[in-house]
Amino acid sequence: MKKKLFITLLLVVTTALTTWGQSSKNGVKPILPVPSQAQVEWQKMETYAFIHFGLNTFNDKEWGYGDSDVKTFNPKKLDCEQWARTLVAAGMKGVIITAKHHDGFCLWPTHTTDLSVNNGICYIPIYMTPLL
Repeated sequence: MKKKLFITLLLVVTTALTTWGQSSKNGVKPILPVPSQAQVEWQKMETYAFIHFGLNTFNDKEWGYGDSDVKTFNPKKLDCEQWARTLVAAGMKGVIITAKHHDGFCLWPTHTTDLSVNNGICYIPIYMTPLL
């Protein structure tokens, strides 16, 4: 008799707690701002890599001021396929290359500024393709 009463009481308490937990969760309004569907989809893209590649790479600088000699841009031994293999091995889903950073150097050929790959020692086109 005590065992039956205990089991019944346990079921009632469990049901009550479960129901109470659900109703309190459903009654809570979201904290604004709520992300848009586009933002949610962006988050689902998972992990992307950022690559900052420019004059600082060849001048051993963490921060550039646009005063580095453009002729120091010399990617003769650049192996973008090695980058891609490393990124895939790390689980990255894509890559974002900073094509122009705060120092003004452009990773594309342009005649609007002297700070571009046009004026480096070696110009190698960098093509962006999906990793997968």
